[in-house]
Amino acid sequence: MKNFYYIIKNALIVSLIAVTVVACRKDDYNDVVEERVSGGKTADSSSRTVLVYMAAENSLNDYAYNNIAEMMAGIEAVSHLTGKNNIIVYLDPAKADSSDPVAGNVPRLIHITTDNNGKARKDILKYYEESDSSSPEVMRSVIYEVCNKFPAEQYGLILWSHGMGWAPYEDDLMNYWIYGSQTSAQISYGLQNPLYDDGLPMTKAFGQDGNNWMTNQDMVDAIPSNLFDFIIFDACFMGSVEVLYELRDKADYFISSVAEILAEGFPYLYIMDLLLTPGNNYQEICEAYFEFYANHDKGGSYRSATVSLVQSSELENLAFAVRNVVQADRDRAVNVDLSSVQRYDRYNNKIIYDLGDYIEKISASAEYEVFTSALDRAVLYKAHTTSFLNFTINTHSGLSVYIPAPDYEQYITPYYIQLPWYDAVWR
Repeated sequence: MKNFYYIIKNALIVSLIAVTVVACRKDDYNDVVEERVSGGKTADSSSRTVLVYMAAENSLNDYAYNNIAEMMAGIEAVSHLTGKNNIIVYLDPAKADSSDPVAGNVPRLIHITTDNNGKARKDILKYYEESDSSSPEVMRSVIYEVCNKFPAEQYGLILWSHGMGWAPYEDDLMNYWIYGSQTSAQISYGLQNPLYDDGLPMTKAFGQDGNNWMTNQDMVDAIPSNLFDFIIFDACFMGSVEVLYELRDKADYFISSVAEILAEGFPYLYIMDLLLTPGNNYQEICEAYFEFYANHDKGGSYRSATVSLVQSSELENLAFAVRNVVQADRDRAVNVDLSSVQRYDRYNNKIIYDLGDYIEKISASAEYEVFTSALDRAVLYKAHTTSFLNFTINTHSGLSVYIPAPDYEQYITPYYIQLPWYDAVWR
């Protein structure tokens, strides 16, 4: 195995548990959630429940256990915040851990809390049958179960796994994207993937459970609308405008990265107080993430990070502003010099570009002014290191975008035109 930073959390939509894992249906856990999504108040205004959905039946297994250990270490310093504020972890591991060897690799629901003496505890609330955590039915059941067992005024969701933004997994697409042709690679499906081998990533869509992955639509189906105050993507490439636009009614705020996230993930040791403190502290979570990596004690490539805070209510206006630019000159929009636009992926055929940099290069001054105003309202905070692993970041708008250039017409764009963002901007 390479140095840990080569094992990256790639992400597009969150890990989930299979229907067989949860015996209950949505109707079994609907009281609190239905009240919340319809606009009602559910609990004390100073309470928050955060669900960490860990789809770790993949190469990130060990990092999942590490992150849970960090949560336990971090919670002791803020034991006064536990009680009506809760951190609940849904973990679907690839293999057993020494801290819970009897359970093996079955999914489980964990309450990270403290005892009366302020010492961290890991209470196993439930073991499930083996299941597919990339199933939208399973994920939705877990969400309903947690929110009803731990009612709160604020709900947060952390989606933890590999991810790849909006891109689905198809052999031809990924071979073309990663290696430069549709047939040149042999994609293997073992739990050791996706890993970086000589700088080339092997990756698929979001939320890996063995050989199964989640799509954007799966995530839309899994996450109830109007329930979560915030969603954090602890997975790669989820700062995609296409992803967040499709999920715009799933949370008020999104925290994500336009580029990869190193395998260490979010610094849970240092953000437990923020996660357990109700209120609008989302920028502080972003700042803690950025500072952790910008000043990483190992230096070098470990100091690689992008992070942004996006307000979902402004994504419709942003789409309208981008549409104005694109429709003003579609030929210019698709034939931009791709090499001149800031990119965030390290694949052979790069498809993840900076939204702000792209629009600046293809818009007239009046159109660009409208766009930047809309972007500023949507992206409330953004930060980036000047370099990221093996490439330089010259500009960072806080959101990434795909450019449907002619070179990608055959292999990638056919998937892209199915997205709601494409409908809103290009049709």
